[in-house]
Amino acid sequence: MWTINELCTMNQVGISGQICMGIFLGLLTFLDIMYQEIPVWILVVGGTVVGGIWVVQGGLNWVLVLMGFGVGTVFLLISYLTNQAFGYADSLLILIFGICLGVWNLMELLFYAFWLSAGFAIIQMVRTSFSRKSTYPFIPFLTVAYAGVLLL
Repeated sequence: MWTINELCTMNQVGISGQICMGIFLGLLTFLDIMYQEIPVWILVVGGTVVGGIWVVQGGLNWVLVLMGFGVGTVFLLISYLTNQAFGYADSLLILIFGICLGVWNLMELLFYAFWLSAGFAIIQMVRTSFSRKSTYPFIPFLTVAYAGVLLL
């Protein structure tokens, strides 16, 4: 797992970029849980601000950033092909993470987020009438995975 120090060293991003990302994720998590819909303008404006801070503050490895952008693009394609079974907001946030973190940190983040999501789904299937067709917001799992990786 990467720590704040490793993340700052890899991308040379200061704590202000991580705080902005945390505030942005908190807002998105709230909106996703409450409304299960996130306006695109919030993602575009927030992603531009947060991504801009990360780019200005750090000497990012552009190859890893472009690969992370590619992963986000694949998720956008998945959202399109599945008629938003995996929402556009989730995919756009993954694209933003790909640009800010690069491909390898994005993959680690997605690994934890998907495991958290799977655990939640299993618990819900056992406890309630939750089924394979049930939906739930995914951004909270990305937020918890991001915070968990930074704090551990």
